[in-house]
Amino acid sequence: MHHRRPFIPLLALALLLAAAPWPGGGQPAASQPSNVVRLMRTTDPLRGGAEGSWDRAYGFATHYGGQRPADIQSYFQEIYRLAVHPQVGLDPDVIVAQSALETDTWRSPYWVNNLNPAAIGVTYYGQTSSTWTNGTNAARGHLVHLYLYAVGQIPAGHVLEPYKYLDPRYQAAINAGYAGIARTIDDLTGRWATDPQYAPKIVGRGNNIWVRLRLVGAGRSANSSTAWAADDASSATSWASTTTTPTSAFVWFDLGAFKAIGPIRWMFGASGNADAMQVQTSNDRVSWTTIVSTGNAPAFAWQELLYPTAGRYVRFYFTNPNRDAKLGSLAEVEVWPPTDAPIGGSPPPPPAATATATALPTATPTRTPVPPTATNTPVPATATATPTRTPTPLPASATPTFTPVPATATPTFTPVPATATFTPVPPTPTFTPVPVPPTATPTPVPAAVPFRVVGSGRTANSTTSVAVYDKNPGTYWATNTATPPATAYVYVDIGAVQPIGSVRWLFALDGAADAMQIQVSTDRVNWATIAQASNAPVGAWQVLPTPGITARYVRFYLTNPNGDSTLGGIAEIEVWP
Repeated sequence: MHHRRPFIPLLALALLLAAAPWPGGGQPAASQPSNVVRLMRTTDPLRGGAEGSWDRAYGFATHYGGQRPADIQSYFQEIYRLAVHPQVGLDPDVIVAQSALETDTWRSPYWVNNLNPAAIGVTYYGQTSSTWTNGTNAARGHLVHLYLYAVGQIPAGHVLEPYKYLDPRYQAAINAGYAGIARTIDDLTGRWATDPQYAPKIVGRGNNIWVRLRLVGAGRSANSSTAWAADDASSATSWASTTTTPTSAFVWFDLGAFKAIGPIRWMFGASGNADAMQVQTSNDRVSWTTIVSTGNAPAFAWQELLYPTAGRYVRFYFTNPNRDAKLGSLAEVEVWPPTDAPIGGSPPPPPAATATATALPTATPTRTPVPPTATNTPVPATATATPTRTPTPLPASATPTFTPVPATATPTFTPVPATATFTPVPPTPTFTPVPVPPTATPTPVPAAVPFRVVGSGRTANSTTSVAVYDKNPGTYWATNTATPPATAYVYVDIGAVQPIGSVRWLFALDGAADAMQIQVSTDRVNWATIAQASNAPVGAWQVLPTPGITARYVRFYLTNPNGDSTLGGIAEIEVWP
C-alpha cells in the first residue's frame, strides 16, 4: 500500500500552485516544498509493506497521551518486525491504525488494564476482556487474529504458529466463517466490528498518524488559555480567551520547518465565539499572511480550508466586532500536507473517554471557507463531492497589523548553585535568563524540537510519571499520600547521554513546589543539582537554559519545608537540545 508517497510530480505541483491566487497578491517569497500525498483509503489492501515506522507511531501515541508507553513501544516494534515477515505480509501501518481506533489512541481501559490492542473478543463496552502480559504478546495476538481474517488459517510451521495461543478468539473466528474473508480495510466492516463506519474510521486514524503534519510547538496571546488544548485529541477541551470582552486573541502552531500546506482543519468546542477569525501563515512568526477570513460554525463540526500554501507557522487570529465575552473556543486544529483528496472522510482522534460520546458526528463534513464577506455553509455529512469553491484571500491592505511575540523572550527565572546533598558537576554553571515581556506567553519555541522522552520514573508515593510528557497540560504528576510527604521526585529519560540546551516545565497546581531542585544524571545513580526553583503560575512555561550540560536523565526533586499536603503538580517537562 502506498498512501504516503508523493502523488503529483514536482512540475505538476508547481503548476497547481502557480495557477492558484497567492494570498496578498504576487508570488511567495520562498520556493514551495513538494509533498502531495496520497491518503489511505478504505479500498487499500490489508497485505503490503511498511511505509511508516514504529517510532513515528510511538511519537503520535505519546503526543496524545497513550498509556503504558513501554508496552506501546514494544507493541509497535513487534508489529513492524513480524508483520513484514515474508510468511505474514500484513501492512503494519494499517494494523497500527486499527489499534489506534480500537484503543482510543492507546488510552482506553481495555488497553490500560488488559493490553487488548484491537478489542479482540469485546463486542460491547464493559464486556470482560482477555489480558495480554506485555506489548510484544499483544502485537503477536493482534497479528494472528488479523492474519486469520486476511489470509486464512495458520498452517503448521508458519512463523505465527507459536503465537496462536495469544489469540483467544482464533477458533471462534474460524467457526464464524471469518477465515480469509478480508482482502481490504473495507472488508473488516461488519466482520471485525459491526460499526458501518468501521473502515472509514480506521482510515481516519491511519491518515492522522502517517500523513497529518505534527504540531511541534505552539503559542498564544497572553489573554488566553493553553494552546495545546487545541491539539490534545479531545473536543472536551478548547483554547479560548480568558479575559472578559477581549478586543483580540490569537493562537499559533509551529510545524517545525517551512513546509507545503494543504488542508487546514479546525473544530469549535462552542459556537458564537468567532465572529471574525483569520487563518494566517508565516515563515518567521513576524510577518503574517491572511489566507482566509471566516467566522462562527457549529460546535463539534469540522471546518476544512482547501487552499495551497506554504509556511512554518499557522495562526488563528480573532477580533471582537460584537464585543463577545469570549473569543476562540477552538477545540482542535489540524494542518495537513497537500493531499490528493479532501480530508473530510478521515476523522482524527475523537474526544477522550470523559467527553460526551455523541458530540462528534458519525461522518466528518468537508468545509471550504468562503470570501471574507460571506458566511460558511457546511456541506452535509453525506456529501461526497469535492467542493469547487476556493476562498478569496484578503488583499494585502486589508490584513491587520499584528504585534508578534518577541523571539528572544524567556520567563524570569533565577537558578542558584546546588545546596543539597547531591554531587554537582564542577564547576557549577551559572545562568542569566532573559525576563519575559508581559505579552510573551508562552515562551516562543525555538527552531529545534525537544528530545523525545523514551522513559520516566518517580517515587512510589506519587502518580504516573507519564503525565509529564503526554502533551496534555490537564494531566499532571503529584504525590498521592494521605499525609504530607517529606520528599518526592519525577525524572524523564531522553534515551542517551547528549548535550542539553534547556529544560522547560509547566505547573498544573499552585503552591505544591515550595522547594524544588532540577537535577541531571548520566546513569540515574549520581545526580547533580543544576538549579533550584519553586512555585510558578499555573499554565506558564518555565525555562532553564543549560549551556554546557550533558546528561541522559533530568529529575525534579521536591522537598516539603512547609508541610504541604501535596508535592509536585507538574503538568509537562520538556528537554531541549
